[in-house]
Amino acid sequence: MSLDINYKVVPTFSKVHRETNPFIFVMGPVGSGKSTGCIFHAFINAMRQKPDHNGVRHSRHLVTRATYPSLKASTVKSWISWFKDKITITYSTPIVGRIRYPMEDGTTVDMEVLFIAVDDDQAVEKLRSLEVTSCHINEASEVSYRVFEMLK
Repeated sequence: MSLDINYKVVPTFSKVHRETNPFIFVMGPVGSGKSTGCIFHAFINAMRQKPDHNGVRHSRHLVTRATYPSLKASTVKSWISWFKDKITITYSTPIVGRIRYPMEDGTTVDMEVLFIAVDDDQAVEKLRSLEVTSCHINEASEVSYRVFEMLK
């Protein structure tokens, strides 16, 4: 199965994708490729996971935004735009995306993406005990510092 995705990395994200720091912050104007770069940063991390004894590279990625309507209208829509029929979305609470595909080395990526709204400090409880490979706060200026601290 070929992914047939034409991701052209912008110079800023060519640096970000090589970064080993666990905390990466990206700012820029509308249309600068921030959301796309963050989507592919999670995707690249999924491909970098060590395969288990069955050759499966498991990962769970958290994507947050302030509200479920903004997650559905913008963030999830961006993931679907890039991965089209390669991502399965289940509209529940949280919204769950899944990408499974074989890699050229014979292993398989099994990438789960949790889309969770973090509209208030009570959302911190939703995040407690989540075991995730990475986290992307979409529009971080919309979430409270307490939510940011929990994710960190």
